[in-house]
Amino acid sequence: MTCNRWFVAKLIVEQCGDDYMKLENIPNASISPMAVPGTQSAEWTEHEHVSEQVQLEAQKLVDLAGSSELARNAINVADERQAAMPSEDPTPALPTAVNEPDSFKKALEDFETSLERPVIAGELMDWVATAERAHQQLGLYLRSDVQLAHADSYATILRQDSDLSSRVAELRATDEQLLHIEFDKIAQSLSQLHDRAQSSAQDELKAEILRVEVVRQGLAFIISARTQETAITTWFSEAFNRDCGTGE
Repeated sequence: MTCNRWFVAKLIVEQCGDDYMKLENIPNASISPMAVPGTQSAEWTEHEHVSEQVQLEAQKLVDLAGSSELARNAINVADERQAAMPSEDPTPALPTAVNEPDSFKKALEDFETSLERPVIAGELMDWVATAERAHQQLGLYLRSDVQLAHADSYATILRQDSDLSSRVAELRATDEQLLHIEFDKIAQSLSQLHDRAQSSAQDELKAEILRVEVVRQGLAFIISARTQETAITTWFSEAFNRDCGTGE
């Protein structure tokens, strides 16, 4: 039975029930709003022209079940099983890049917060200590989890599309720049600011100039790190899209 015939036949059984069986016993009877009880006639207007084949299919449902009530029950069971079955999507989902761990995202946010925290008079040392702790925690994730995740993503990109080797080389070079130059430069600036904050002959103006530079370097690093994650995800997706013929 085709899907449309099943739907209409099912509708006949569900809404007409025993009335349909009675109509079948009348020669040349046909399903129409006039033949259905008044409370259902409006619902049947759009099904006024029901083919003979559909009527036969509806009768088969009733005959096999033994009664219209049992037929309706069978239909309900079939509907429930169909709804419970997982849908079959012929298009498999594309893999996604190995994103940076949540711990790294949180560490970036914590470092950003420490840099943007205002300095209260006389508490520069406390500001520096907070920024140093956040920077050190960020470094732990940057040197381990993040590098492993990036290496996995780069290997997958090259496996999927070797033509993107130059892009992967650029991404790796950016990793090196972020980890061994920009991040280490922030560490040096924080160390200088720490020494300045501890000095008994502290020059507040010079310390503030150095603190502003630390903030500038730190926020620039955070932006670059997030941009790098976006770039990796973009080229990872591009590797699969090009392979499917949808890329440039």
